[in-house]
Amino acid sequence: MSNYFTLFFLILLIISTKCKKLPDGSAVGKIRVEWELVSNVDNHTQGALACFTITNLDTTILGSSGWALYFNMAPRMIIPVSDTVQADVQHINGDWYKLVPRNGFNLSSGESIDIYYTFRGCYLKESDVPQGLYFVLYNEEGEQEDITVVNDYGVKPFVRSGQLRCSPNDPSPLPWASARYREYAGMKPDPAQEPMPLIPSPVICHIGNNRFSLDSSWLIRFDKGLDFEAVYLQQKLKDLVGIELTVTDRQAIAGSVIDLKNTSVTISGNTDESYLLNMDNGAISIQGTPAGVFYGIQSLLGLIPFSACREKGGTVSFAETTIEDAPRFAYRGLHIDICRNFQTRDQLLKVIDLMSLYKLNRLHLYLTEDEGWRVQINALPELTEVGSCRGHPAKEPECLPPAYGSGPFPDAPGNHGTGYYSQEEFKEIIRYAHDRHIQVIPSINLPGHARAAIRAMEVRYRRLKEEGKLEEAEEYRLIDPEEKSMYRSAQFYDDNVVNVARESVYHFFETVVDEVIAMYREAGVPLDMIHTGGDEVPDGVWTDSPLCDTLLARLPGVSDPKNLQNYFFRRIVRILEERGLKTGGWEEVALTRLEDGTYSVNEEFNRGNVILYIWNNLRGSEDLGYRMANRGYPVVLCPATNIYFDLAYDPHPKEPGLYWAGYNNELDAWELAPFHMIPENNYGLEKLETRGRLNILGLQAELWHETIRGGEMMEYYLLPKLIAFAERSWAQMPDWEIPSAKQNTQAVKKHQWQQFLSTLYQEDLPKLSFLNGGYAYRVPPPGAVIRNGFLDAGMPCDGFSIHYTTDGSEPTTASDKFTGGIPLRDTILLKAFDLAGRGSRCVTITPHFPEGRK
Repeated sequence: MSNYFTLFFLILLIISTKCKKLPDGSAVGKIRVEWELVSNVDNHTQGALACFTITNLDTTILGSSGWALYFNMAPRMIIPVSDTVQADVQHINGDWYKLVPRNGFNLSSGESIDIYYTFRGCYLKESDVPQGLYFVLYNEEGEQEDITVVNDYGVKPFVRSGQLRCSPNDPSPLPWASARYREYAGMKPDPAQEPMPLIPSPVICHIGNNRFSLDSSWLIRFDKGLDFEAVYLQQKLKDLVGIELTVTDRQAIAGSVIDLKNTSVTISGNTDESYLLNMDNGAISIQGTPAGVFYGIQSLLGLIPFSACREKGGTVSFAETTIEDAPRFAYRGLHIDICRNFQTRDQLLKVIDLMSLYKLNRLHLYLTEDEGWRVQINALPELTEVGSCRGHPAKEPECLPPAYGSGPFPDAPGNHGTGYYSQEEFKEIIRYAHDRHIQVIPSINLPGHARAAIRAMEVRYRRLKEEGKLEEAEEYRLIDPEEKSMYRSAQFYDDNVVNVARESVYHFFETVVDEVIAMYREAGVPLDMIHTGGDEVPDGVWTDSPLCDTLLARLPGVSDPKNLQNYFFRRIVRILEERGLKTGGWEEVALTRLEDGTYSVNEEFNRGNVILYIWNNLRGSEDLGYRMANRGYPVVLCPATNIYFDLAYDPHPKEPGLYWAGYNNELDAWELAPFHMIPENNYGLEKLETRGRLNILGLQAELWHETIRGGEMMEYYLLPKLIAFAERSWAQMPDWEIPSAKQNTQAVKKHQWQQFLSTLYQEDLPKLSFLNGGYAYRVPPPGAVIRNGFLDAGMPCDGFSIHYTTDGSEPTTASDKFTGGIPLRDTILLKAFDLAGRGSRCVTITPHFPEGRK
């Protein structure tokens, strides 16, 4: 009792535990928390060693009861520690953990205590570490009384070798500036090399010697059906270069004209999205379908040089140019997860604009997950009342628990865990995308990744049961209350899978789907497919469920409960077929587990109405997409190692992102070879057959949001990777993609990559500073080495300046410019800036790191 009151007076709170409340004053008095990754390797236990240091800066004692410290961290299995430790780190669910004191814990005023703990696996990134820390106070009965956020929290930097490797035998270079310097030296193009005329590359592009000027004396004339395209072009020219043109639909007009013609053309066998662009003195014409004309407009805008955007002089000079163009793939998609962390409507519209600039045409919008339900469903208000907010639960759960550092208060500033789109907002999003020839594919995740829906429907169930409405309470329930199955999902949840034996699960799905269909209809936007997820259903699910046992007894030939997913998917497909819709799903929906535990392709659904999205190209599964396509499934390739944009750009600990499938930068996306992902000499994997090639619909990049908080961070992860992805999904197959014994194949590839890199960094990215309020793209940090006591630094191509300071301040464009080797006597801070003045991450070089590695 005395310990409880000691802590109660230490932690001064003026808030309630209701998760809708926000504190209006300071909560924790003078408690500092610091976290350190001690080492991933060379520990006495088979795991990584980490340490919380808690410092009591108050005048009272922190005792052994009445409190717990909650936080989120990249999920890892905690390894039990010795009896000498004074507190335990305990896993709750997902990425949610808590630190609780043991008997005898005592932290006097002015003292610090180290709490060591170990976990399986490793951490290589500062984005892995504990985040969103807060204290919860409890009374003698164990009931929570108050909550307060930890504001004095720090993480020690990752600088030692044991913090930067998962294995002591890892041969890869440490992620310091010296490694970048060597990498850049191998990719820097010849300064005399001509840049690309346009990204993505057109099929045919002829550029003449004569030039002409576009200014405000020109007009934009458009055919019927191209109203939006004409106004769009008018606005973009104004935004980019300050040219204001008049728009007209009159047929006969004098003067210089940009003529938009709604007349289809066929190029490389494509009609739907092809275009012709002709540019000469006094006339620019763009011809094609509305989609083709829109892409021709993007090419016209893409030909505007960065210098004209920077000057905004009201005129731009063009070379006489003819372009004939069509996409390689009909499906060029981007998947955005708005569930792990939410993105606002305005931020999503900004990304849609970015996609349209680079001729992408599918936005796979991830609307439901374990950590969030993000679209309003009127028939089931609990889905957003409960499932769209995250905060520490009160006695009656009003929201989901914190995840990914979202903290205890749903409405706190900077909480990216809370939010959803109203039906009107969602209709605005899909109309906005449709105008820009982008189809929004909604994703309703089942049977796994469904915790937000499950929790919301349990709140609904309890409320109606208390009201005596038992039949109504059961109507949308998603679990078997008698189930005792033990499992752990990929994200460490033990309760995120619906029970496929419940009829109410299918009624729930029908209700949600019908409202989604209605939103598209009311928005005037066509809908032909719903993506149903279907991935990462964990082993152990449905193994101890009376409802599932009954279902298995009446399903001949099905003995493994895991294969109940086939039964579930069959019913989901039928529901969507009845509504005239195709079904999208990750590859797991078309796999059957065999008795030996391996998986085979289930050909039951290969009738053309099920679209498979193949993410797994990891070791042993490199051919999975090809196997699916060869067996008749329409396939969208989403290889994790190349186009999972949530993977970190590089191994540096300050570069945020995941790394379970390696690292992912613009080169990985650019060098993706969709039809030749398997080396020719690998005879153990299945090659893509001619008939299978016809089933490859296209490519989709993924942007999961576990480590992404806010719009600027999303743009940083997307750019420049998205531009490289656009090149690979639109441009025709490059010569180097086809395996060849010719010695110059790699030389051609290197030349084309260097050409792309120069255009990317000297033209495309700087231009994005002037569009839609500017995009927060990534500028690569400088590489650096120390030679004979002198510092040398470099970048991957021209178009950057490096600035430095020696007084510890962060460099700006006004700081000294690096022009050559400078003596290294004290600490030097380096920062790169591009032509638009956007800066990179700061790089610190000290004499203590003689290889320039920090």
